[in-house]
Amino acid sequence: MKQIPRILISYLTGNSYKKEYQEIIKIKSKDDLIKFQENYLEKLILHAYKNVRYYHNIFKEIGIVNNSTVNLSKFNKIPILTKKS
Repeated sequence: MKQIPRILISYLTGNSYKKEYQEIIKIKSKDDLIKFQENYLEKLILHAYKNVRYYHNIFKEIGIVNNSTVNLSKFNKIPILTKKS
């Protein structure tokens, strides 16, 4: 029963959990883990850039996204979101 939400989310988002699982089992070293984390962080940033006006404006202002390419060296320039933001 616990698999149903994961399968449903994968189906609705167009993602295959099997593909992600295959990526996870390839992690054998610290460098592999860092690369995996950076890859998913880039995907998250691009998603926010494309779908959330606030983040689109912020990311454009700090230059973290350029032509659908993420510059993670500017990640620390993303302001903390507060209730006042």
